[in-house]
Amino acid sequence: MGILTARIGCALSALTALALARPAIPAPGESLSPQPGPPAALGFGFSSRLWQSDEGLPNNWVRAIAQTPDGYLWVGTCDGLARFDGLHFTTYKPRNAPELPSANITALSVDPEGALWIGTYGGGLLRLRDGVFAHFGPTNGLPADELTAICPSRDGSLWIGSTEGLIRFEHGRFSSCRRKDGLLSEVVRAVCEDRSGAVWVATAEGLNCLRNGVLQAYTRTNGLPDNSLRGLWLDANGRLWIGSDTGVSWYEAGKFTTCTNAGTGLAGGFVQAFCRDRRGNLWVGAYSGVYLYRNGSFLPQLDGEGVPFDMANALLEDAEGDLWVASREGLIRLTPRRFLTYSRRQGLGHDNVMSVLEDRSTNVWVGTWGGGLNELPAGGPGAGFKTYTTHTGFPHDLVLSLRETRDGSLWAGADYDGGLVQLKQGQLTHYTWRDGLINAAVRVIHEDRAGDLWVGTSKGLSCLRDGRFIHQPPQEHFINRIVRAICEGHDGRLWFGTENGLSCWHDGQFTNYTTREGLSANAVLALYEDPVHDLWIGTVGGGLNRWHQGRFTAYTTRQGLFSDDVLAFLEDDYGCFWLSCIEGLSRVRKADLIALDRSPGGTVRAVSYGRPDGLSGAQFNGVACPAAWKGQDGRLWFSTTKGLVCVDAAIPVNERVPPLAIEQVVVNKHPFRLQPHSPRFDSPPLVLRCDRGDLEFHFTALSYPVPEKNRFQYMLDGVDTEWTDAGARRTADYHGLAPGNYRFLVKACNNDGGWNETPASVALVLLPRFWQTLWFRTLAGLALAGALAATVRHVSVRKLRRELAALERERAIERERARIAKDIHDDLGSRLTQITLLSHMAQKGPTHELAASARKVSATAEAMAQSLDEIVWAVNPEHDTLEGLVEYLSQTADDFLENTSIHLRLTLPEELPRRTVAAETRHQLFLAFKEAMNNVVRHASATALQIELSLMPGRFEIVIADNGVGFDVQAARAGGNGLRNMRRRLEAIGGEFEIASQPSQGTRIRMSIAL
Repeated sequence: MGILTARIGCALSALTALALARPAIPAPGESLSPQPGPPAALGFGFSSRLWQSDEGLPNNWVRAIAQTPDGYLWVGTCDGLARFDGLHFTTYKPRNAPELPSANITALSVDPEGALWIGTYGGGLLRLRDGVFAHFGPTNGLPADELTAICPSRDGSLWIGSTEGLIRFEHGRFSSCRRKDGLLSEVVRAVCEDRSGAVWVATAEGLNCLRNGVLQAYTRTNGLPDNSLRGLWLDANGRLWIGSDTGVSWYEAGKFTTCTNAGTGLAGGFVQAFCRDRRGNLWVGAYSGVYLYRNGSFLPQLDGEGVPFDMANALLEDAEGDLWVASREGLIRLTPRRFLTYSRRQGLGHDNVMSVLEDRSTNVWVGTWGGGLNELPAGGPGAGFKTYTTHTGFPHDLVLSLRETRDGSLWAGADYDGGLVQLKQGQLTHYTWRDGLINAAVRVIHEDRAGDLWVGTSKGLSCLRDGRFIHQPPQEHFINRIVRAICEGHDGRLWFGTENGLSCWHDGQFTNYTTREGLSANAVLALYEDPVHDLWIGTVGGGLNRWHQGRFTAYTTRQGLFSDDVLAFLEDDYGCFWLSCIEGLSRVRKADLIALDRSPGGTVRAVSYGRPDGLSGAQFNGVACPAAWKGQDGRLWFSTTKGLVCVDAAIPVNERVPPLAIEQVVVNKHPFRLQPHSPRFDSPPLVLRCDRGDLEFHFTALSYPVPEKNRFQYMLDGVDTEWTDAGARRTADYHGLAPGNYRFLVKACNNDGGWNETPASVALVLLPRFWQTLWFRTLAGLALAGALAATVRHVSVRKLRRELAALERERAIERERARIAKDIHDDLGSRLTQITLLSHMAQKGPTHELAASARKVSATAEAMAQSLDEIVWAVNPEHDTLEGLVEYLSQTADDFLENTSIHLRLTLPEELPRRTVAAETRHQLFLAFKEAMNNVVRHASATALQIELSLMPGRFEIVIADNGVGFDVQAARAGGNGLRNMRRRLEAIGGEFEIASQPSQGTRIRMSIAL
């Protein structure tokens, strides 16, 4: 029953009124965090996170750690230096950082000016400032290159421990102090400076103190517990803490004190690191792991599997209060655990928790669905859970609701028909439907000021008075309705939350409130009256509501809440509401919600918590009441499907806004790394050439508690008009940017939603390629204009040519029509006239001449038919081919010589190409050919005729040669029109005409046309 699918069914819990005094609510804008004080209690301990080489760490053996002012963590390993932003390591080794001669990093320290000093084993000293490495080695005067410790001094100098003594770097020069100068050993392991300027040196053979130029020595002979020292640390009170092979001691007021007596918990000694955090906890790093020193005892810190950490070489508290450990197994972060979960592993009867309360004796009672009633005695889980189940005589294992009444009784309501159980002084009393209780699941139990016990069930409301269920008027109002929450106001009003809204019983009558009266949603799950008598209402789908001076105000996700479903909520000692929902838990400042009444368009900062924050990932429950409870010590308890969650509300919200860094700009897939500090508006612009205008920005936020929850917004000034929400993504892409000036800006929030509203930025100048310059664009414009003009001219000329060609075709058609008309008129007309005359002559002439006239009419008709055939052939487009022309000429030659004794030799091409020959060309060529044939038959007196039709490159040629009588060409040209007509016909169609003849030598004619 712990996980319900219906939305309303998922949120079946309510918070009954708590008659506990609350401190004053902080005003809007005040810190959510408790004020600093003495060392904090252990609370829930610390959660750990380990990074190793498979996540980008250069090597698992981490020897040093530091944080620079820009927010980056620097990690020194035995195989490289790394810069860490919480998610990604940037590694520096000799192959990519030539200034780093050795990858074996032994010491890291940050000086007052923010420069990072790097000590190596075998590679000397390095300084990293503004992204630039500077190396110091023997050539610079460094006396040794195997360094062990670095300590910046208040006077600006640098103290350096090495395997060859103590070294000082001042004003660019090195000086050293060795055994001959009074140093107990040249193997220096740690250096620190006290408030008076004295320098303390831990060596392999004792402790030295350099004060006012005088070197003092402390060994076992004058009180030092152990000569083999490994670590030094000076606390705020001036006490010098000393780590040695045998453990921990301190020096104060001229006296050494050891704190590692038997039974203190420190295993094995070899202490080499100290750190006191802002909560006052003293941390100790040793070969055997990490310890928290408290009240004379060393408490070992365990990893997630309950195993102590390996060798702790260095400790660091970062700017947000987390502890970092440089260990032999990797980089470790210790974070105060905000949440503690009790489950079956800790002895709970069942993980599906329905309700929880703390009684007057601070015993915590837990109702589970399947594991009965559970009691966690005062003093914590060490005492173990006590379970009440059917196996031990408890009436039911499916416990839903709980309530403690003024007589000290504990009441437990069960699911289904399990009824109501009273546990008082070890005695159980069981009430069921036989006693008058409604036979349904008991969701909520409430004792009013008169001592009546109100029992809200899935089918209505019951009232128990003096051991008997009685009838009360309010019961009739809730028949067959699920009563989810009951709260009694300061004035005696009884408020009931149901799935149909909120009901108030006062002065003998009910007032109902639903969405019609201003409630944001009708499904009411939780009720709470605060110390100033405002009623707060948790709903499904409508967020949190406040009933103040007779009106409702709703606070939803539109105002910044994490969820619109509120299963249960509590007010802590710091003026904050903690709200549970299906997705997790969130915290919001109550004063900020109230302030929205004065600025309706505003939003609040709600901090959400989930699996990355240490919650088990369980679904929070709201089936019964109380699903959440505030203990007398200020801790908050919530029921979930995977156990009971306890919240340490005293752990402060992370108020430190994250430093920002834009790490690199990728231009056309080529990265340009920026300096490892946050670029600001006064940074010089980055000048780039960007062919395609593709840019990619890589940025980060340096907040480490839960870096996965850091969120980003960015914009590119000159392109974007508003901020782009990038979520957890740490890159931004732009494509097709034009040359010009731009500025990229990014801002981010930390894990608790604290935004750094001062963005990091980088200015860029995208230089144009030559084709993007003004002169090129001008020339290109002119060239384009010229090309456009040429194109227009070309198109115009083509259009004009097409129009001329069309006109020419029309003229050709007209000429063809005129020619056809002329041919019909001249040839056919004359022949028809001749036929008419011959017919008249035959009719009028003598009978013996009739046959001759008939023959003449027949011959004329045949000639006319031939002429008509020639005309039809010339105009028929089906014959507009070279093949058709050759066939017709061949047929014409045969027809001419059919009744003659002339022998014809006709030569044709073997293969004719598919070429088109215009009608006018065919007609003129045919007439010239016909004229030539006519001359051969009528005048040449030839016995043989050779006709050759041939194809030349781009031309068609006709050669006609006979063996006739021949003639004088010049005389023929002067006296006749036949040759002249043939030449004109060829010239009219662009052809060529040649004739060669001499008397008695025959005649040769050549005609050719272009194809």
